[in-house]
Amino acid sequence: MRAVSVLGTNSDWLELLGHPVALPGPPPADVTGFDIAITGAVAHLRWDPVPDEDLSHHIIRWSPSLAGASYSNAVTLVPKVPRPGTSVTTAARTGIYFIRAVDKLGNESLNPTAIITTIAGVEGLNAVEMVIEDPAFTGTEVHFADAPGLSRPRRAWHFGAGAGQRRLVRDYRQKRGRVHHSVQKRRRGRGCTQLRLRRPRLWRNSMSQNDFVVADQTFPSILADFNAAFQALASASSGAAAPATSYAYQLWADTTDNLLKMRNGANNAWMILAKFDTVNDRWEPRSDVLQALSGSGLTLRDAAGVALATFGAGTINLNTAAFTVKNAAGTVTMLAASENYRVVPKYGNTDRFWTTATGAEINGALEVDTINGAALAGGFTATVVDDGTKSAWWRLTPVGGNFRKFTNGGAHAVAAPNVAGDYNLTIRIVNNASAGAITFSEFATAPKGDALTTTDTHKFNLHVVKLDGVASAIIEALQ
Repeated sequence: MRAVSVLGTNSDWLELLGHPVALPGPPPADVTGFDIAITGAVAHLRWDPVPDEDLSHHIIRWSPSLAGASYSNAVTLVPKVPRPGTSVTTAARTGIYFIRAVDKLGNESLNPTAIITTIAGVEGLNAVEMVIEDPAFTGTEVHFADAPGLSRPRRAWHFGAGAGQRRLVRDYRQKRGRVHHSVQKRRRGRGCTQLRLRRPRLWRNSMSQNDFVVADQTFPSILADFNAAFQALASASSGAAAPATSYAYQLWADTTDNLLKMRNGANNAWMILAKFDTVNDRWEPRSDVLQALSGSGLTLRDAAGVALATFGAGTINLNTAAFTVKNAAGTVTMLAASENYRVVPKYGNTDRFWTTATGAEINGALEVDTINGAALAGGFTATVVDDGTKSAWWRLTPVGGNFRKFTNGGAHAVAAPNVAGDYNLTIRIVNNASAGAITFSEFATAPKGDALTTTDTHKFNLHVVKLDGVASAIIEALQ
C-alpha cells in the first residue's frame, strides 16, 4: 500500500502483515443471569457480562402482559446500556422485562432473555422468608458491610453451598417503607462476593407510616424515601398503631378501631374525628359538640339534599312526614308522629295518648301520682262539641269530646252510647220552635229527674254514665 498526493506523487510501498479486519460474524451471545430486585418503586436489573469482544450495548424492553408477551411487541424501556455495563435502574413495573445484546455492527443476540415480576413496588413490605440449611456452620463474617441507609440486621441465616464455601444471609427489617436484604458468599481464602436474594416472600404491611425525615443519601435510596413519605401522607399515616414519630395536627387513620384521628396542637394526644364503616363505606362524625358557623343553625339533609331537621337558636324543627322515638335497643316505640298531625306517646308499643283535629284522646286511665304528692290542680276545661239540630233517631257518643250539645228540632229518639269503655257525658239540650217529644232507647232504665218539654228556648242538661257496659241518664231542667 502507498499514498498518492494531490499532485500525483506516489509514496513508497508499505507492506501490512497481520492487521485485523472486521468482517460480518455471528451475532453476540444471549444474555445470561438476567435478574431483578425491587427497592421501593425502583427496579434494579442486572445480568452477567457477555463475552463477545465486539459487544456494543444492551437493549431493555418491557411488556405489561404476564403471559404471551414477546420481545417484538414489547416497548423499549432502556434503548442503550453501553458496554461494559451489566446493570440498570428503572421504574418498577408489573410485567415481563426483556434484554438483548447488540454488537458494533448492530446485530442482536438471537434469543432475548426475559424475567417476570408481579411486584410494582414494595413500599410497606417486609422480607420474612428464612432458610437454615447449615445450622452447624461456625464460620465468621468476612468483609461484611451494611448497605447505606439500612437498619441493623435482625438475624443471620447460615447454609452450606458445596465443598469449600459458605453463604451468610442477613435479613433486614423494614426502614421507612423499604425492604432490605443482603446475601454474602464466603469462600475460604478468596474473600467475599456479594449475591442477591432473588425472590423473597413478602407480606403487605398493615400500615403506611413514615417519620417524614429524608436522610442525606444517594439515588435510588433517596427516591424510595420520598415515595414512602408521600405514600404515608396520601394514606393519612394509616396503621394499627400510632405513628412512632408524630407532629402537631398530623392525621392518623387508626385501622384497629377504624377511627380517623388528629394530633392535638401540643403534640401530646390524639383527637378522634370520625368513625369509619369499612364494610358499608360510610363514616360517622365523632364529637361531643357540633357547632354551627352562623345564625342559620345546623341542618341535617337526606341523600337527595332535602332538609330533615334544623337546629336553630332555641328551636328544633323535624321536617319529616313521620318520626318515632325508640328505646336504646330499638325494639320499643316510645313516641310516634305521623303526617296527619297526630302525635302519640306510647308505652310498650301501645298508644296511650294522641292528638286529634279537635283535641286529644287517652287510651287507659288518667292517673295522678299520689306517691310523689302530685294533685290535679284547677280541674280542666274542654270545648263543647255541637252535634247540630236533631229531628230523627241518633246515638250519643263520646268520640270527639265528653261535653256536647244539640238542638231539639222535632220529635225523635236518642240511643244510649255504645263506644267501648267507661265514661261520663254531659249534653245540653236546647228547644227551638219546632221542638218535639224526645224518647230514649237502649238505656238501662228511663232517664231520671226532670221532664222534658217542647217549649221554645227551654234548656236541659242530660247527664249520662256508662259503666260496666250499662248506660243510665239523669235530666236536669234549667228553667
